[in-house]
Amino acid sequence: MYNPSQDDMDHHQLSFYEVVEANLNKGNYIDIDGNISYVFVYELLSRWNEDGFDHLSEFLIYLSEMYKHEEKLSNYCLRWAFDCLLGLEKYEEYLDKTEPKEVVRTRMHASNRRLNIEKQLGLPANPKQIIMMM
Repeated sequence: MYNPSQDDMDHHQLSFYEVVEANLNKGNYIDIDGNISYVFVYELLSRWNEDGFDHLSEFLIYLSEMYKHEEKLSNYCLRWAFDCLLGLEKYEEYLDKTEPKEVVRTRMHASNRRLNIEKQLGLPANPKQIIMMM
């Protein structure tokens, strides 16, 4: 399910989710067998206000490494970790961490965001971002 919630889970799914949540709260790896939605349901992201962007970013990077074999999950975690840098107003670091490695793919949303940050900082537009907007 794209936007899973605990309310949508049957008894078996909810029981497994509780095991996932307990382990993630302790920073422990748990095999999710490709069911990345269990991690998405995890209420980590909603706690940013309590824990702060620094803690959330570090934990998301940790999750990304822990689940690097789950490429989609790992990439989402990294993207969210880097978004935390925007909440911390660490714009230069965000630009550094999100520098595209290749320009052959179109990534309009990410490129647009990077171009806006560059403009806000008074930096010249990165030609890679313009190419990737096409």
